[in-house]
Amino acid sequence: MNDEKLELKFVLEIIKSRYGSWESPNFDFVSTSLSHSPYATIVAELSSRYQVEEEMDVNDDVSFGYLISDFSSRWFLQISMLAPWALLMRIYDNGLSVVELNEELSSTESNITDILQRSNIKLLGKSLLSLPVPLHLHNTDPGSVRIYQAVFSDTEVLPWAREA
Repeated sequence: MNDEKLELKFVLEIIKSRYGSWESPNFDFVSTSLSHSPYATIVAELSSRYQVEEEMDVNDDVSFGYLISDFSSRWFLQISMLAPWALLMRIYDNGLSVVELNEELSSTESNITDILQRSNIKLLGKSLLSLPVPLHLHNTDPGSVRIYQAVFSDTEVLPWAREA
């Protein structure tokens, strides 16, 4: 089995174990995560370098969300409550794009990804996050749920696929 299939198998196992069931998921881990502020050190380090604003919807998100700005650009960072996984997206006037580790990064993106890696948080890529998962959520139709919705936010449309 190649690395990508092993990673998918591992991610699916974590999702199922955290929710307890594909058909009747349990969201108790959300309140536990919110009460512990597990990423406060990361947010403090980011805030010492950039403008950081918390941005999350407690009704739909299973991740902590942060708008990060430097002198010229903006990003949206989501850190999952399920496992030490993150998603970093560039914010443009007409939408979002996923920051992938195998591409050329700006200095700010390199700093953010270094902070995440030092904290043992794995940046997930768009191809993995776009794969289907058999989880039943409130906002996304069964059969349309992707790993992104299970790990970060139950939004009907993947954020990088939204029309501006």
